[in-house]
Amino acid sequence: MRISPGMLRTFVSILTCVVLPTQIHAQDDTNAAKITDPVVWGQMHQVMGGVSNTVTVPGGAGGPAGIYVNTMLRPAIVHAQAVSTNPKQVDDMLKNYFGLLLDNKAVSGIYLLAQWSDLNPSRPCLPREPCLRRGGVDPYAFNYLDDAFDAIDAWNSAHPHSPPKTLQLAVTPGFNSPAWLLDELTSCDGLFIPPMSVSSSCGVTQIFWRTENDPHQQMPLPLPWNPTYKNAWNQFLVALNSHIQSKPTYISDFVSIGVAGPTASSEEMILPNGNVPATGTNENANLLTLKGVSGSAPVDVYTAWNCLLGNNYGVTGNCLLPGYGATSSYVNSNRAFIEEWAAAIDMFGQIFSGVTLTISTGNGLPNFPVAPGSPLLLPPPAFLPDCGTSSTATMDCAAETAVLAYFSEPPVGGANAKATQSDGLTARDVHPQLSGGARMKWLSETTSGGLTAMPGVVGGTQPVASRMLGGLQFAKTFSQDPAFEGCLKGTTCTPTPSPEQALFNVLAGYFAGTSAASVFGASTTMNGSAPVVNAPINYLQIWDTDILYADGYADPANPKAGCTLPSEVTQLWEQLLSNPAPKELKKLLKCYVPPPHVTLTNGKTMSAQDLLNLASEQILGSTAEAVFLPPPRCCRPYVYRNAFQGDYACVTSDEQAQAAADTSAAKSDYSTDYTDYAFVPNVPYGVCKTSLTAVEMALQYRQAYMGDYVCVSPTQQTQVATDNSSLPSRICPPPPPRGPCPHGPTSCF
Repeated sequence: MRISPGMLRTFVSILTCVVLPTQIHAQDDTNAAKITDPVVWGQMHQVMGGVSNTVTVPGGAGGPAGIYVNTMLRPAIVHAQAVSTNPKQVDDMLKNYFGLLLDNKAVSGIYLLAQWSDLNPSRPCLPREPCLRRGGVDPYAFNYLDDAFDAIDAWNSAHPHSPPKTLQLAVTPGFNSPAWLLDELTSCDGLFIPPMSVSSSCGVTQIFWRTENDPHQQMPLPLPWNPTYKNAWNQFLVALNSHIQSKPTYISDFVSIGVAGPTASSEEMILPNGNVPATGTNENANLLTLKGVSGSAPVDVYTAWNCLLGNNYGVTGNCLLPGYGATSSYVNSNRAFIEEWAAAIDMFGQIFSGVTLTISTGNGLPNFPVAPGSPLLLPPPAFLPDCGTSSTATMDCAAETAVLAYFSEPPVGGANAKATQSDGLTARDVHPQLSGGARMKWLSETTSGGLTAMPGVVGGTQPVASRMLGGLQFAKTFSQDPAFEGCLKGTTCTPTPSPEQALFNVLAGYFAGTSAASVFGASTTMNGSAPVVNAPINYLQIWDTDILYADGYADPANPKAGCTLPSEVTQLWEQLLSNPAPKELKKLLKCYVPPPHVTLTNGKTMSAQDLLNLASEQILGSTAEAVFLPPPRCCRPYVYRNAFQGDYACVTSDEQAQAAADTSAAKSDYSTDYTDYAFVPNVPYGVCKTSLTAVEMALQYRQAYMGDYVCVSPTQQTQVATDNSSLPSRICPPPPPRGPCPHGPTSCF
């Protein structure tokens, strides 16, 4: 039976009203494109892809909008437990702390960054496993998460006429994985100790340093591809989602979840690498040895990764010798990390629904040494502006944009909205440069109309991408490190800006390239050679320390006599135990300092709170846009192409039939068929035949979207590109709102 567009819309509308049952999705080791030829992989990597086996459901997804308080759960727990070890009192202090932050009028909600180990301290019981021997201990500590939700619910109940405040959430595995999981993983560290014999299924190493958090130290890092690690992470996420779904108010509070998994210390695309930072240190850029292990061979970070990659992906030989893995597409490549990010995106899309999935870039994947001109340095063609010229392109940028290309594919992500964000916002973002913020804004602006044909693709193809929202996070706190955040060139400047001036400068970087840029003295910006003029941007994450500063609870630059930042914080948490009203709290805190008003470079005298209020007004009133747009309506005689789920490109009925025929014949058009090793099983994936007939040229990838590896004739590829680029002109405006039914509510259909 052929499904008409009308039937499809009916089916989609039904799905939006159905809550699908939650289940654990088993990992499939074949769910990765195991192409062994590094040249073929390098060529196919440029367009990247696969199709998520999730269902895209337009409408109904919640999303963040406004300023969110970036709150790390672990330090908050430590502060509370320093005052009291009573579990109930710890929860009370956490709720009161979240409530204090929510009371700031510029704040739209909490961005809670939690460690997996804090929320899942004990191993969950396996099916049919006798757990009584552990005394029935709850493996999850979701009470800490409940503290944030309950504080939001309490604030919303107390302010029924104000916009409700909401929660963004990210949970970080990697170095922050629970101890019980690390104990279940076999160590790979024998690879660095002669005679270098370990199991190919090993899953954890201590060769790398954790450098994103203080103190820097060597810690166990689960390997992103290990099935035990991924299955445990999957099981936790299912439990997390089930817990949130158990309370209606939590469901409405919960607006976004950060995708993570193949990560180190945060939710960003960062793994141990050899990058030399502008400030601070990166011990992974030095030769690495196992701490306290005699005979540990010193290796650089790339050799360490290659040993681990080769061991998992079937490479034999001594990984410390030159030429190791020369014929493998996994060694000296970010391929495994790209594949695991695609798998993580699918995992989150299968488990969560009705929220916004966020991906955080990080400029932190390994830049393995390869020859200039290697295809592994080339980003997907649609994302060329992200990585600059051939002389500035890096393997990290090519890999991260490959993940973004996959994430932006319309079939990917499940019944959720999608957003990209950068966690390194500073005042330097006001200048044209290749930054995470510029990339996010360019993608947000490019896809602001919904399903969009991506510009500038080599070869004339214009694959479509889905709507991508955007947000940014301050790199550091403007109140404690105003030079790093607020200097316009470099991380130091003279004079050092005041916290207020630093905040103003960073906000100029945030709003550059948006409709509110002029409010903060900024204008357009650039993503490489691509201008960014009117980018929608939905949210801004600012550290909790800065919100406290704006409220006068802590002033690291001008403390009262006898007050230091640690003592100010200790006083605050001691008072939170009794939870006095904000006005009373300020009287009780002897270190409370009224927020200063400072004359800024624009001639205005403002406090940090004034600036936050202004930024909130501009985001909510100007730069934030609707989280989800309804599917477009094709003008007659056009119909949806349906080359993939969510393909709303408007084409003729003949082209709709051709797309179906091409997809059906996909496997027969491959000279080498890699479908069995696709990112998702049974998705057409391979190398096209050199010719369709004796008189036609080589087959080409169709590229209806960036992961479309269906082979078609050059003529048909051109037609697909034309249909994609013609999408805006073939869409009819939505019908005007209909008035009241003249003869009662049942008389209109």
